[in-house]
Amino acid sequence: MKNDRLKKIFLDEALALCDSKNDDYANPDDYYANFRMCEAGGIETFRGVYVRLLDKISRLNEFMRKYKMNGSISSNHEGIEDTLLDAINYSAIMLDTYRQWREGNESTGLCANGNKGKCRKARKSDGYDKGQAGPTVEGYNGEELKNNDGEFLITNTAPSLEDIQEKERAES
Repeated sequence: MKNDRLKKIFLDEALALCDSKNDDYANPDDYYANFRMCEAGGIETFRGVYVRLLDKISRLNEFMRKYKMNGSISSNHEGIEDTLLDAINYSAIMLDTYRQWREGNESTGLCANGNKGKCRKARKSDGYDKGQAGPTVEGYNGEELKNNDGEFLITNTAPSLEDIQEKERAES
């Protein structure tokens, strides 16, 4: 990693905190056991993690509100650095659980909104490329759309990590 300060934050601080919390909340057979509990209520794990991430964002907003009011970033309990480290970890956990969900659903034909049927990743031949929003269709919710054949397309308007790495290799 080029930035040693970020390397320290990711590897020494965030990862150590995540491992420590796993000892308290999960188990060696399922690191996300505590997060998966939301599935009992019909909520996908990655969406449950998203709610926890939003809690951290809300807490950060409160830190910034207090800072704007009195110039101090203080808290009675968890400090801003702990909140930021938790947000890093929740982001990584959400990414991992989203990928697990996506991989499982691509193999079962379950699309982003839970509809069964023909379901596949969107392709350039569908009329758009990676990094661009798909065609506008009635009922489009940002997670899925149908092509002209009525097939549900799993879409992601952001480039994947693999796409970014491939582009960097091509540019170097």
